[in-house]
Order: sequence, then C-alpha cells, then structure tokens
Amino acid sequence: MPEASWWHRGGTSKPRLHYRKEVEIRTTLQELLLYFIFLINLCILTFGMVDPHMYYLNKVMASLFLDTSVPGEERINFKSIHHITDFWKFMEGPLLEGLYWDSWYNNQQLYNLKNSSRIYYENILLGLPRVRQLKVRNSTCKVYSSFQSLINECYGKYTSANEDLSDFGLKSDTEWKYSTSNTSSPWHRGLVGVYRSGGYIFTLSKSKSETKTKFIDLRLNSWITRGTRVIFIDFSLYNANVNLFCIIR
Repeated sequence: MPEASWWHRGGTSKPRLHYRKEVEIRTTLQELLLYFIFLINLCILTFGMVDPHMYYLNKVMASLFLDTSVPGEERINFKSIHHITDFWKFMEGPLLEGLYWDSWYNNQQLYNLKNSSRIYYENILLGLPRVRQLKVRNSTCKVYSSFQSLINECYGKYTSANEDLSDFGLKSDTEWKYSTSNTSSPWHRGLVGVYRSGGYIFTLSKSKSETKTKFIDLRLNSWITRGTRVIFIDFSLYNANVNLFCIIR
C-alpha cells in the first residue's frame, strides 16, 4: 500500500521535471552562444567595411557647402537660409565657388583641362549638378469668407494632390516646365513632407560664368515663388586618392 500510494502521488514526475529544466537551460545557453558568435561576426563585417576616409570626405564636403558663409555676410550660409534673397546669395556665392575650382591656393591654374571641375583640387565633379524644385498651386488652403476680399493667394503644404504641374514664368526652357517623374524613382522624405521625384529642373553648365549667368537670370525672373515648397541640389564627386564616390543632395 505505501508503494502504491507513492506511485499514485506521482513520485516519478520530479526527476522528469528536473531533467526537462536541464535540457531547456542547456538549449538556451547554446542558443545564446550562437547568438553572440553571430553578433561578433556581424560587428567584424560591419566595422571592417567602414573606411575612415568616408567620414573625412563627408565632413569636408559638408563644411564646404553647408557651413561656408556668403562673402561679406558672415551670418548667411546654407543652414541659415530663411528668405529667397538668402537662397540666391548662397547659390551665387558658396555653391558657385564650391563647385568650380580653377586655381591653386597660390592663384596658379589648377588644371589645364577644358570644362573640368576639381572640387578641393582632387575631387572630380561627375556629370552636371542638377537643381530641382517642387511647387504647390494657389488656393490649396482655405481662406475664411471674411478675408477673401483681402487675400487673393493661399498656398498650402506640399502633397501630391496640391502639387503644381503647370508651366510658369518664361515657359521657354525646362526649368519653367514641369517634368514628370520616373515611376521607378524613389520619393524623398524631408523634415516636413515626402516629395516625389518630378518637378521643375535645370542642370548647371560646366562653365562657371555660364552657371552664374543662369542663376542671375532665374533670380531676376522669379524662378522661386510663394508656391515653392522644396528645392533639391544634386551632384556627385569622385576622389581617386581614396577611391571613393560622394553623392551630395
């Protein structure tokens, strides 16, 4: 009877339960070990692919185009643009001077190459820089009836529904005509919205003087309007010394 009551109470369940816990602990430790090995390999591969020259090239280019002030106006650089006039001062100043280098620090000619741009002496400008803007239509925000006689224009935030697709200004060149985006082109997420890849586009010239003339022409003919919501400046560089490409937007 005592032996039967011992089996009835489940006396053999304790060793089995203890064995299961040991198996679970052993399995957990094995999985943790494999996970740590995976993390170590991942870190080795990730940090092994990082070239310190990437950081310095990016830092130098950011300093050149974002932190350089407009000559004669130390308070104005790319990061401090608040008005249309500030934007054009940046375009005709730091951007223009940063894109087209034609002499060494001792004023000797940089390279005897026609239509070639070497940013910071050794960074080759690939292709032509491109400037693109996106606009919204008038009357894309609501004006209360009491103020409609005083307010004739109201431009809302950028959305694909509010985007302006019509020609404007001189309506002669591509910068005044809307260019549709490629369906496979990615959209760009900014601080205040998501923007498609189409817009009003113009490419800069390989000549510094021609580019400056283009900037002045666009400024005088009001290429930027109240409906402008975002402007992109895109170009690419290659540095043969460190064998790195740099895409700037």
